[in-house]
Amino acid sequence: MNFDELAGASLLQATQDLLPELGRAPVCRVDEPHRIAAMIGFAGDELRGTFGIAANDVGLQAVRRHMGASDRAGASEDAIGELANLLIGQLKRTWSKHGALITISTPMVVRGLAIEVCGVGEGHWTSLCLSDARHQVSLWIDAHPSEQLTLSEGEAEVGALEQGEAMLF
Repeated sequence: MNFDELAGASLLQATQDLLPELGRAPVCRVDEPHRIAAMIGFAGDELRGTFGIAANDVGLQAVRRHMGASDRAGASEDAIGELANLLIGQLKRTWSKHGALITISTPMVVRGLAIEVCGVGEGHWTSLCLSDARHQVSLWIDAHPSEQLTLSEGEAEVGALEQGEAMLF
């Protein structure tokens, strides 16, 4: 197994587990630009990169509803930042089972009139789009594994985190 396969499969599984009500589309529509994005950096001895999630206005409303956020000022930023945190946590857990150990940073949320996600073709890029006729939520992993990164084919038993287990650091 290579890291691109692991990243794609784990991103798809994480969205199916945490965002089951949002549909999947092979290509994001560009009718309405992304207005908000949350990014989280990650790094380990043999892997570094960024995980991100971005949404248009209607997609952000879907994220806010999903996360149970209120309409107060700043709730949208909190909701997308926390969703990014939940998703990278699931990715970290899955990757650790295959020997890719990382630490993660806190989410950084940015808002703008039109946010363009760049980077496709650079490094190891994995992306997924959740959308329907109106909403759009884009997720991506921009990873840079070292040549020394060796992934196990099966899930490792020792030191792997199970869903719901606490990690103290």
